[in-house]
Amino acid sequence: MPVKFATRTIGRALALAGMAARAVAGARVVAGSTTGGHRERDLLRALMDNLPDKIFFKDANGRFLRNNLAHAVALGAGDPAVLAGKTDFDFFAPEVARGFFAEEQEIMASGVPMVGKLRLTTYPDGHREWVSVTKCPFTDSRGRIVGTIGISRDVTEWKQAEEALRESEEKYRGLFETMSQGVIYQDSSGRVVSANPAACRILGSDLEELLGRASDDPQWRVIHENGSPFRIDETPLMAALQTGEAVGGVVVGVRNARGDGDRWLLVSSVPCLRPGEQRPSQVCTTFSDITALRVAESALRESERRWREILEHVRLAAVTLDSAGRVTFCNDFFLELAGYRRHEVLGSDWFEMFVPAEARGRIRAPFEDGIRSGDIPHYVENEIVTRDGNRRLIGWNNTLLRDAQGRTAGATSIGQDITERRQAEEALRLSEERYRSLVENANDIVYSHDLQGNLLSANRAGLRTTGYTEAEVTRLNIDQVIAPEWRERGRENIRRRLAGVPVAPYLIDILAKDGRRLTIEVSAHVVRRDGLPIGIEGIARDVTERKRLEEELFQSQKMEAVGRLAGGVAHDFNNMLTAILGYSDLALQRLSPDDPLHGMLIEIQKAGERAASLTTQLLAFGRRQRLDPRVVNLNTVAVECHKMLQRLIGEDIELISLLHPGLGAVRADPVRMQQVIMNLAVNARDAMPRGGRLTITTANQQVEKAFNRGSVRVEAGDYIMLQVSDTGEGMDERTIAHIFEPFFTTKDVGKGTGLGLSTVYGIVKQSGGCIWADSAPGNGATFTMFLPRVAEAPAAEGPECGSAQAPDRGTILLVEDEEYVCGLARACLEQLGYSVITAADGAEALSAARQYRGRIHLLLTDVVMPRMTGTELAGQLTKTRPGLKVLYMSGYSDNEFANGAGLDLNSDFIQKPFLPAALAAKVQGLLGES
Repeated sequence: MPVKFATRTIGRALALAGMAARAVAGARVVAGSTTGGHRERDLLRALMDNLPDKIFFKDANGRFLRNNLAHAVALGAGDPAVLAGKTDFDFFAPEVARGFFAEEQEIMASGVPMVGKLRLTTYPDGHREWVSVTKCPFTDSRGRIVGTIGISRDVTEWKQAEEALRESEEKYRGLFETMSQGVIYQDSSGRVVSANPAACRILGSDLEELLGRASDDPQWRVIHENGSPFRIDETPLMAALQTGEAVGGVVVGVRNARGDGDRWLLVSSVPCLRPGEQRPSQVCTTFSDITALRVAESALRESERRWREILEHVRLAAVTLDSAGRVTFCNDFFLELAGYRRHEVLGSDWFEMFVPAEARGRIRAPFEDGIRSGDIPHYVENEIVTRDGNRRLIGWNNTLLRDAQGRTAGATSIGQDITERRQAEEALRLSEERYRSLVENANDIVYSHDLQGNLLSANRAGLRTTGYTEAEVTRLNIDQVIAPEWRERGRENIRRRLAGVPVAPYLIDILAKDGRRLTIEVSAHVVRRDGLPIGIEGIARDVTERKRLEEELFQSQKMEAVGRLAGGVAHDFNNMLTAILGYSDLALQRLSPDDPLHGMLIEIQKAGERAASLTTQLLAFGRRQRLDPRVVNLNTVAVECHKMLQRLIGEDIELISLLHPGLGAVRADPVRMQQVIMNLAVNARDAMPRGGRLTITTANQQVEKAFNRGSVRVEAGDYIMLQVSDTGEGMDERTIAHIFEPFFTTKDVGKGTGLGLSTVYGIVKQSGGCIWADSAPGNGATFTMFLPRVAEAPAAEGPECGSAQAPDRGTILLVEDEEYVCGLARACLEQLGYSVITAADGAEALSAARQYRGRIHLLLTDVVMPRMTGTELAGQLTKTRPGLKVLYMSGYSDNEFANGAGLDLNSDFIQKPFLPAALAAKVQGLLGES
């Protein structure tokens, strides 16, 4: 890892060092010793080109004037020239850029450099690093501060290199203090705008005396080596200004201002071109006093030593190769990294010794091409093999070296070990890929938003569930997604999380893009960076279907419970009504119509019949009534109802029938379906006290995809739709939620039992269909039924049967555990001339059958009895008495016992309560067929 260091005015120090190296190198040319000077110059230039520090120049408005490659790369540009004219506002957040600008304004206002300021910087590509920033002002030709020079160094690991930083800073400071080369800056008119102490000393002038003097000042005396004066346009300064090219190695004689003789200088002038300028605005002239060449050579050796020390102490690998690829120089850090001693490395073939075998050809070729063409890649990454066989990935910054004749002599490279960084980056990439794969393939919604609620991301499940695209999501705020009544709760949960209060997963409603309302279960957490909250990440599960199923299950359980209760009450009540209706009927048969008790019995019988009607409705709601399903066409049912509906609903209500001509068939009890239509019509009539319109509609309906209507689930399939609509007062949502429950009514007391719509519900459900209501206050109501469509055609109506032939008298085994029902049935049967054997339960009936030697023609038995059911009794008796007829009776329906009591739906059955005449007809019909 490279040593990080900071030094005051480091940018100018680097420039001065480079120019000093060139000046001294020129001096050595004059002295006949050129090799060391060029080598030093090339080494210094290589260091400048390859330093990882970010160096920049800005004008007074904060615009970039110059940048080195490291700074350009950090800001996302490959070429430093691209940055010219831009400001920090083009690359950093506004508040950060404002801070940089204010900082530089203060430096220019005070003239005091800012040295080694530490800050955490986030670059445009998102990476962050601690940097040590040094900034200082620079002046124009008049000595005015016109901008700032800055150098930014990565000091993330500065603690590990603190001592090296201090030593490096001292070495650079010593270099500036002992530098023997003179440096002056002159503007485009040749006036001196700045000079270093060496320049003042060599020229024998104070800085104040030099500033502002032009090249054509009479105080100057500039001569060639032969003593002839330089024309003004021949001076290195003016040549560099006019041509825009550097002029180096010119020997110049200058009169010393202190009068101690001429000084011979080796001068080089370099034009300073800003990006976009055609002519240089300044020229930097460096010169060495070659009057005392030995002093200059001594200074050169000292400078070389210092720079070598720098290369040895920085935590960067420094390597120099000749044109054949042999190692001519390497620093201590490289030896430490590679595990070799210096004598083992120097003179070795770099590619054979350090490059992995499989990559040698690939890496050697660009080097050899660069030697031939004079252009090699500035930055490359490749592995080296260490002594112990390990591989390290190095990022190399490369620069070609040239000899005194300008020919390519080799290359120098400064490298940074990036093995751990690349491994960390790869591990991070793999981790991010796994995380991204997990998130994108999750069935749950994974989302994130900032502290203001602006959505930042959503996975595929989130986009699929809500219907938004990824681009649309990032333009939304959570307030636009959460249902209005839930927004405050959502915001409150965010506040609680930010306050550190645990928040358990909770349910909330959101709105999809198409307006659908979805219920989601949310679990989220706060995302922090450097300890500060920056947003929220959450997982949300779509529980809309689960919630609907829970509501549907609750409603189903509630209806089932009420139905069971209703069925049980109806069973017990039917037993009592059987006795009431039966005995009143027998009594009426024995009384004259003129008898005063006759009218009373008639009223008792009417009340009993009304009570029986209520129990029938209760059984219908509980889906426990007996149905006689047939393949029917609902158009036929509706037409038959139409005849009586108009009289039922009144003349102020218009009756409209919209019956599909090609309507399919259903399997249902036509009488019960008439009851459905009649009940709905009566309900609609009561909702239109001032008249209106009642519409009955039928249609074929194909459902391709299952859907929900409230708590009703309609599966895919073919259906026949029956719809009854009115233009009445309508209902609100709360009423609709209870509309099919028994005894629920919106009518006044005494005007309705609340069993009409519950009966409709029971008949439709028992027929395998579903029903729901759509309504709103003031907009009428529509009841829609879907019944499964069948492929069979309705059977043709046959002729009515004639009266049954007179039955033969026979013996009937009557089994009934309710004494009053048993007594009634026995009285009715004996009145018809049958012999009746009675038993209270199954065991008693079996005993009586064994004792009776004659033929038993009919078993009339209750279904539910203690110890043995009626079906079990019938099963045993029919084995010993072949041909025995069986008639079941119960306060429940035969459907109720198809599963629980083993009753065959094709069995003969009579529903309690029944009148004597109904019992007689049933018995005579059975025995008359024998």
